[in-house]
Amino acid sequence: MIRCDKNYREADYYNKKFSRPYKHSVYDRVYKVILSYLNPSVDTKVVELGCGCGFLARKILSQGVGFYCGVDFSQVAIQKAKEQCKKFLGDHHYLVNCRVEEAFIYQLDSTDFVSTEVLEHLRDDVKVMSMIRKGTRVHISVPSFLSDDHVRYFKSEDSVVNRYKKVIRFDKITRVKMSGRNYIFPFSGVRI
Repeated sequence: MIRCDKNYREADYYNKKFSRPYKHSVYDRVYKVILSYLNPSVDTKVVELGCGCGFLARKILSQGVGFYCGVDFSQVAIQKAKEQCKKFLGDHHYLVNCRVEEAFIYQLDSTDFVSTEVLEHLRDDVKVMSMIRKGTRVHISVPSFLSDDHVRYFKSEDSVVNRYKKVIRFDKITRVKMSGRNYIFPFSGVRI
């Protein structure tokens, strides 16, 4: 592990960073790609694994999807997501605190499964992907870089395809530049 103490920041730094409008985040570019893959409509039924604080959830819900269930194992993230999405929540739109292993998520009557920047944190990512109902469209992103909480990263689009090709038939994969040589790979396909 390489440690870089000069990059350490106090809480004030992050308070300022996270109080800025989210549109300034690099993840918005990833979300735009995911939304273009998703092409949400009233007939779209979405399950989002790892919805975090609800930034992508808000964008999906504002498109008028017929059903949305966002899940995250962090109670704090779900609370923030509920604040972020409060005007959209209610009939057929939910935010739930649970772990990825909870089977009900994968049995929901969904047309689309979304997960951005989650699989790289899971030890059994392929097993999680195999729990998604066959025929469900998937829209996912993974990074090209290692972080202190990532258990894996991907050097190229080919490495993403090779990792998940037994459970996903790939339709599209994109490369979104982060900084330096770091990328995020949003991809779309169907669970096989």
